[in-house]
Amino acid sequence: MKPLNPLKKKRMELCLSREDIAERIGVSTQTIGDYETCKRNPKIKDIIYVCKVGYLMEDNEIIDYLYYVRKLLN
Repeated sequence: MKPLNPLKKKRMELCLSREDIAERIGVSTQTIGDYETCKRNPKIKDIIYVCKVGYLMEDNEIIDYLYYVRKLLN
């Protein structure tokens, strides 16, 4: 079993839905879902935007998420 995606984990800790985050940053719910399931290969700037503007993660947590995505994609 693979570990829980850090983006999803943080969203759940904050009791936010995908819709909440999507609305905050102006993207579709599907986009947030794709980021959480790694179905989409987001650009680093997009990940930082989602995490910072969505008020989800601090810098060190963003770095952990980037490593998580990189590990899954390689």
